[in-house]
Parts: sequence; structure tokens; C-alpha cells
Amino acid sequence: MATSLHQKGEDIVNDGMDIALVCYTPETGILEYAGAFNPLILVRNGTVIETKADRFAIGRSTGKEKAFTNNEIKIEKGDAFYLYSDGYADQFGGPWGKKFKTSVLKEKLAAISGLSVEKQREILDTAFEEWKGDQEQIDDVLVIGRLMA
Repeated sequence: MATSLHQKGEDIVNDGMDIALVCYTPETGILEYAGAFNPLILVRNGTVIETKADRFAIGRSTGKEKAFTNNEIKIEKGDAFYLYSDGYADQFGGPWGKKFKTSVLKEKLAAISGLSVEKQREILDTAFEEWKGDQEQIDDVLVIGRLMA
């Protein structure tokens, strides 16, 4: 049995992890992004630009090696970028007990992208708790953002 996400050999383990990674180089203004199911959201002048993730997780043994796409994005002053786990959008709640949805999260990120990180966190926390209401939280929730000055 495999003991880590770096699985090789005869055992086929159908378990993996969704992830997103970024690396920003200030000297070039280039942000590099690679993702396993988790996209990168860039908000530029109020418009959401989504860089899609590869549609496979890390560590899942399929018998074939897969390479992740390295995306390079030229960052402009005033851009904001976000990474998030699926827990926020997948949370059940609201008046009909439905999922929050990724499209609604992206709209909210676009609306708050110019605010301070403290205010953004407050708005996202409040929106999540109000949506969740009395429902049980179903997954981990993580939203990471950065406003590029």
C-alpha cells in the first residue's frame, strides 16, 4: 500500500489532492500558476479572468505520469488574484439549502477586489456564515488573495 502522495509501483491508489501553486517574480511582473482542480482567479479592472486548473489531482496513481500546465501571467498594477479550495463554493445553505457556487464566489471576489485584505476577509467570512446559517460546514474553507500594488 502506498504511504504518501508520491505513489509508484504496482499499487493503484485512487486518492489525491487538489492544489494550486503560484510564484511571483517582482522583477519581471510575471506570476506563474499551476493547479490541480483549483483555478486561479485574476480580477483586472473589475473583470474576472479565470486560469483553469488541470483536471487531475496530484498523487492519484493512474499508472501514467502527467505533467501540470505552467501558466505565466503578466501582472498589472491594481490586479488582484485569488486561490481557493472548493469548500466555500460547495457549502450548502441559503434559503433553499443549495450550494453557494463558484460563479457567485467569483462575482463576490470581483466586487471586493479593490478593498483592503482585512475588509475582504470580513466580507467573505460574513457572507459564508450567513449563507451557511444552521447548516453544518461540510469541508475545509480557504481563500487566499493578493492585491498587486
